[in-house]
Amino acid sequence: MQHEFPYIHGRPRITAKLVKNKDELHFVDFLVDTGADYTMMSKFDAEAIGVDYGDIKGKEIVFEAANITSIRGKETRLIMSLRDMTFSIPVIITKGENERVLGRIGFFDTFNVTFKQKIGVIIIEEA
Repeated sequence: MQHEFPYIHGRPRITAKLVKNKDELHFVDFLVDTGADYTMMSKFDAEAIGVDYGDIKGKEIVFEAANITSIRGKETRLIMSLRDMTFSIPVIITKGENERVLGRIGFFDTFNVTFKQKIGVIIIEEA
């Protein structure tokens, strides 16, 4: 089954549901980014949906974004839903402010994603 998502404000963004636990759903917009390895959101955004940066196990990592900026963060997994498609995805929670990005690992290797730039639509179907 495939689903179409219209661009939001002229950009390839989609609104996903993030599940903190069975009773808490949070709607979050992400930029769909074919050049990003990981899905990222800031510590501020994570805390808004109930993810405490201090509770994330594992070491803090440093990585580059767009080959120009060093970013510090920790990796966790979140449950994400796009309409009737629900999946677990690795997410880097960053210490600084950054745009929420939906990257390739856990998303593009789970779904076939087609951008129709001319009409402003993203088509997502299970691979």
